[in-house]
Amino acid sequence: MNGRDIDVEFTPAEGGAFPKTAIRVKPNTSPATEDKAIAEKVMNQPKITDIFPEPTYEELETALKEWMNPENADADVETNTTNTKADNKESKSESNTEKKTDVASAFNDLFNS
Repeated sequence: MNGRDIDVEFTPAEGGAFPKTAIRVKPNTSPATEDKAIAEKVMNQPKITDIFPEPTYEELETALKEWMNPENADADVETNTTNTKADNKESKSESNTEKKTDVASAFNDLFNS
């Protein structure tokens, strides 16, 4: 019914300067609208969590792991190492494996602590 009044003042860019926006929250409280039809629409709008459910911690963890370690990452590593000399193949693949293990263990530590 009552909420804080907020003034938003926008000043367009002048002569190569950036535009400015000033936001001021006033101590006054007043109704959002006097129109009952608009007030009814605002009060009866669906909750955002009904439209977009909040993911669980496990879902977020899985999504992050999939994003950090895509399935085709191994194919990229193999393609990159085949273009080098035979001596460099073993050292690069070992260093790539070590890096992945360190990152994976770091994320496991992050999620498990």
